[in-house]
Amino acid sequence: PGSVTQLPADWQTSLQRGDVQGAIRQLERTLALDGKHKTARKTLIQLLLLQGKLNEAEAQAQTFSRFFPDDTEAIFLCAAVA
Repeated sequence: PGSVTQLPADWQTSLQRGDVQGAIRQLERTLALDGKHKTARKTLIQLLLLQGKLNEAEAQAQTFSRFFPDDTEAIFLCAAVA
């Protein structure tokens, strides 16, 4: 799997199966191919927060806010991690 269009379906399938780690791997793969994939980055932040991986979530939230500075969700995500 390497198509950026296929990867969102892959991480969504992983989430539906309850495979959070698999979803995180797929999200990271998606972001490696397209660092500005907004939905992938938001989903990754949320999953990292759920797993208590605050440092990783904070780094992703900071990247999100750099890519999407006018997005109010960026502010919310950064505040959620802080």
